[in-house]
Amino acid sequence: MMNYRQNGLSLVELMIAILVSSLLLTGVVQVMLAKKDTYTFQQAQSQVQENSRFSVSFLEDILEKTGFRQLPQTTKMFVFKQKGASTHCATFDPGQVIAASKTGMGICIRYQEVVSDDVDCTGAKIGNAANYDAAGYTEPVVERIYYNAATNELVCGRDGGTAYPLVSDIEDFSLRYGIDSNNDRVADKYVTAPANSDWKKIVSLRFDVLAVAPGNINTTPQVFRFPLDAAADTTAADARIYRVATQTIALKNIVL
Repeated sequence: MMNYRQNGLSLVELMIAILVSSLLLTGVVQVMLAKKDTYTFQQAQSQVQENSRFSVSFLEDILEKTGFRQLPQTTKMFVFKQKGASTHCATFDPGQVIAASKTGMGICIRYQEVVSDDVDCTGAKIGNAANYDAAGYTEPVVERIYYNAATNELVCGRDGGTAYPLVSDIEDFSLRYGIDSNNDRVADKYVTAPANSDWKKIVSLRFDVLAVAPGNINTTPQVFRFPLDAAADTTAADARIYRVATQTIALKNIVL
């Protein structure tokens, strides 16, 4: 009778091989998940940074036009005449170039068209260069910029026209007015609601933007200060990534 010797793995060896393979596979999966979490966090962080930077850049470009006159030697009183309140903007007194927005948190500004093919904040051609008032001055442009808390968007449009969202994923917005109390062209204080007599004394604007990335990315709620110079910290109610951006703009067309 012939004896046959069986070759192969024993049950114990097979179980050990399965165990080792499982440990290796678990390690690979954990590394992949960690890489995915890192990628997701970096993408969200990049998005919120880009959003906050674009918000600051957009607001700077628009607000720096405030009070622009085609002929700097002309007084604001002649160029920017009395303008009654509209659906979206409060009353502009003679020479006044900033007024309160009746929609959301924001302002209305006035300026003259810089060049004949200038565009407004929505990208549409202004077309006011050929429109003159009785004194021969080009009709000023009136734009409104505000924060829509219901949609978390920064919105812009012409007074009386359709306003369009330009920046989304904005969790909060703060706007303060720099008041020149002693006529030295430097802001002596910043207020959120100017008195009626202070609207013509505004020489600068300070805004804070709180941008947020969609999705709960953080492992714990983020702690931040909004506005950036706030006295106390704020703890987020969720695990999203927040970023605060702040900027102060000197309104050179007013102070010069």
